Amino acid sequence: MAGARAALLPLLLHLGSLALAARDTETPPASIILVDGSWAGRPCQDSANFWGQGGEVSREQPRLADAISQQQAPSHSLVPGETHQQQWCPLEERLERLEAEVTDLRKQNRELQARVVQLESCECWGPGHTCPEGARWEPDACTACVCRDGTAHCGPQPNLPHCRGCSHNGQSYGHGETFSPDACTTCRCLAGTVQCQGPSCSELNCLESFIPPGECCPICRPGCEYEGQLHQEGSSFLSSSNPCLQCSCLRSLVRCVPVKCQPSPCLNPVPRLGHCCPVCQASGCTEGNSHRDHGQEWTTPGDPCRICQCLEGHIQCRQRECASLCPYPARPLPGTCCPVCDGCFLNGREHSSGEPVGSQDPCSSCRCTNGSVQCEPLPCPPAPCRYPGRIPGQCCPVCDGCKYQGHEYRSQETFTLQENGRCLRCVCQAGEVSCEEQDCPVTPCVRSASGPQLCSACVLNGEEFAEGIQWEPDDQPCTSCSCQDGVPVCRAVLCSPVPCQHPTQPPGACCPSCDSCTYHSLVYANGQNFTDVDSPCQTCYCEDGTVRCSLINCPFTTCAKPQNGPGQCCPKCPDCILEAQVFVDGERFPHPRDPCQECWCQEGQAHCQLRACPSAPCVHPLPGTCCKNDCTGCAFGGKEYPNGADFPHPTDPCRLCRCLSGNVQCLARRCPPLSCPQPVLTPGDCCPQCPDAPADCPQSGNMVPVRHQEHFFQPGDPCSRCLCLDGSVSCQRLTCPPAPCAHPRRDACCPSCDGCLYQGKEFASGERFPSPNVACHVCLCWEGSVKCEPRTCAPAQCPFPTREDCCPACDTRSSQTPGKPATYAPALEAS
Repeated sequence: MAGARAALLPLLLHLGSLALAARDTETPPASIILVDGSWAGRPCQDSANFWGQGGEVSREQPRLADAISQQQAPSHSLVPGETHQQQWCPLEERLERLEAEVTDLRKQNRELQARVVQLESCECWGPGHTCPEGARWEPDACTACVCRDGTAHCGPQPNLPHCRGCSHNGQSYGHGETFSPDACTTCRCLAGTVQCQGPSCSELNCLESFIPPGECCPICRPGCEYEGQLHQEGSSFLSSSNPCLQCSCLRSLVRCVPVKCQPSPCLNPVPRLGHCCPVCQASGCTEGNSHRDHGQEWTTPGDPCRICQCLEGHIQCRQRECASLCPYPARPLPGTCCPVCDGCFLNGREHSSGEPVGSQDPCSSCRCTNGSVQCEPLPCPPAPCRYPGRIPGQCCPVCDGCKYQGHEYRSQETFTLQENGRCLRCVCQAGEVSCEEQDCPVTPCVRSASGPQLCSACVLNGEEFAEGIQWEPDDQPCTSCSCQDGVPVCRAVLCSPVPCQHPTQPPGACCPSCDSCTYHSLVYANGQNFTDVDSPCQTCYCEDGTVRCSLINCPFTTCAKPQNGPGQCCPKCPDCILEAQVFVDGERFPHPRDPCQECWCQEGQAHCQLRACPSAPCVHPLPGTCCKNDCTGCAFGGKEYPNGADFPHPTDPCRLCRCLSGNVQCLARRCPPLSCPQPVLTPGDCCPQCPDAPADCPQSGNMVPVRHQEHFFQPGDPCSRCLCLDGSVSCQRLTCPPAPCAHPRRDACCPSCDGCLYQGKEFASGERFPSPNVACHVCLCWEGSVKCEPRTCAPAQCPFPTREDCCPACDTRSSQTPGKPATYAPALEAS
């Protein structure tokens, strides 16, 4: 209602402004004609008659269209004699009422707006209900909330010790904060305690499970379930129901191929239970107290290299041949035949791989490396002198002598050298050589008194040299000799410095040259690449007598645990050994024994699986060499059939099948129509048959035969009820209800309470009889129950009775009253 009033408010205000404008004009309209034709121009004192008759207010309120039509009426009056004031009085009254209603609407609107603001600022939505302004509540034990300005403000309560937060793995968390220490765990801090929850994983039923990267729950590794057993992915196995099927598990699917039997070594092999291929019928071989089966192989005790085999009752032995893959292999492992390269056998002693071994050269260090011996020169410490010499029996040069220009000199030894026509006098002092130039002596020729001038010749090592000639003695390339005045003078040849860092001293040469590189006592040709023996992780290059080395960049390995061998720089993935063959990591290869399997080497383990076979264009193809895709016949029910062959269904004898290019079509056999209403299907038959007419059951004597499904009693046996079924009689003993008495008697078939059977005798109901067990007791049979009590005697009629039987009695001779015989009254009455 308030909304409707608010919508009419602008229209009413506009109407009021029009009316006021019309009132303020100099010449107001003389009269107002309403839309319905009534006259509106009346004096103010007659306004009551205008709104209603007889002073009553009309129920019909003025309409908005009436007010509008008043403004559109002509300005001249249709009723003469009415003044302008009388015409405008009703309109003014109506405008005043409209103004009053507008004022009320504005007031109500302001009150409603103030109420809404108050409500919005004084209430909050709490836990399931609204809360007034200033209300406080605790949604949990460590959080407090307050309603302020219509909004709930919540925060922790740090004043409580257990609500100050949590610490987990060195991290602090506030109360109620949720965090994840890893991708699979969600934790929450509650009142100082960390509560963590792992992933909800379903239970697995598999051979082996693993957690994939980026996942939280384990999953089953691929495998197969076949004939009630679980098999790992890539494994091969024989079918438990058919040993002639070799099966394998690949991508959780089992594929089976027929087992190929090898040619038998005997003439008449026989099949063996549980095996596919026939075996030789020979009984085996006997050796001492041991019995061997045909085809069995074994090694001779104490000689693992001697292999014997039983073939058709005869033992044939041979020596196993071993191929040596290294020069110094270690002795075979215990129980094995062939030597191995994991170690060295040298000089009658076993050495493990990497262990030092003795060397005939005292200046070399040797060690065993996978069945071979590697030697390196011993490292020598740097000498504190420039020209250290070698002492016989020692490996490293020392400063006790000098090695200069290829010659060894003792300390304090003086020697002369000739270089470029100069004479040098040198001395060796603690590995250092110092030289001084001096004048070469000139010896004149000797003149003979009788002849010409004679110059002397020089003789050295049995060889004669002319005066003034220079030569190099044999085996002394760094020595230059000259003959001076008949005296041979030899000096060491000085070598000029070489422009390389690793020159080589060629055999027979005096000075080193840069034609090759000598590095760690080994000579390498210029342009040769090699690996440093002391640093296997460096690759070196010989260039003009100088060796340049750089670190080796090892290739990236694809396995998780690469291995380093002795003397090996870069780690590599372990190789795989399958069927005595070695394959490198990451290599893919066919299985050595089964070409239908494809294998790959991964971290030292060979994984094999069946080759992927193309799908066959038929439903029941024949198994090929590796794949089951031969549609020239049919494999159905564990048997193979040629194309076009008819065969019975393996499980339904009432169906006949035919092989059609790898597809099998089976149709049910047609049965002839039967004339009987209820034919019978005999087990093992395909078609139902009409049953034979049921036969009656004959009886002994000349009695009438009993008809089929008729009950009867055998003569002389009323307690058995018999039934005749198709000529056969089956009898069943009648079931008797239990008798409700203690001593029932036997009726025709069942016990009956109409009498008593007591101590092997039958008594009628109500019959009394002496107790057969207790003297002087009388028993009563009553409806199948027997009750016994002592006999009651009557008093004797004489003063001196005698006891006869069970009761006292009077002697008839003395106490009997004449004419009155003695009486006996039993006291037992039937109840």
